Amino acid sequence: NEKQLIISYDPRGNEFTAWSADGKNNNYLNNKALYTATPLKAYDLLEVGQTKLIFIPFCSEAFQWKDCTDK
Repeated sequence: NEKQLIISYDPRGNEFTAWSADGKNNNYLNNKALYTATPLKAYDLLEVGQTKLIFIPFCSEAFQWKDCTDK
């Protein structure tokens, strides 16, 4: 089982970041090669091998998971 792409979420900054897991895979973000950790925005196009994905964040200014746990 090989990791191709990593997406992380920073709850303090409320932002998502993507990068190639091993630095040698051909991953693309909005048709540009993804070599370093890069912030993601809603509706960015990610390409991992032959797979194309649209990034739709669940957390945003309108909702964060911590809002559910703080109650």
